[in-house]
Amino acid sequence: EPIDPKTRKIPVIVEVQNPYHSIPPLSFGLYVKVTIKGPEVPETALLSKRAIEWDDELRPYVWSINQDSRARKTPVTLLQEYATDVLVSGGLKDGEFVILDPPTLLTEGTMVKVIER
Repeated sequence: EPIDPKTRKIPVIVEVQNPYHSIPPLSFGLYVKVTIKGPEVPETALLSKRAIEWDDELRPYVWSINQDSRARKTPVTLLQEYATDVLVSGGLKDGEFVILDPPTLLTEGTMVKVIER
């Protein structure tokens, strides 16, 4: 069933594993808190929306810092948007720094200094 737009809920049937029969069966209509593990998406990063910029063709990118401490325009793909963050993929390497509030006149190759990790 689709998500109810008013309540933002979707009815589901849950099977609770109880191998030792130590809890009574759940009654129909109860609310339960569950954690649903989805597929892992490799090579993604959760970034503040402040870090996302757009080029002239409206393609998203972030400013990252390369090994030589220079700013690098890094194209990304937006996967999921949250209230203040966005999940992105592409371009970023594991452990690479991203500039969260890039200055307006930042250019490719500008020397930068990391002041906060």
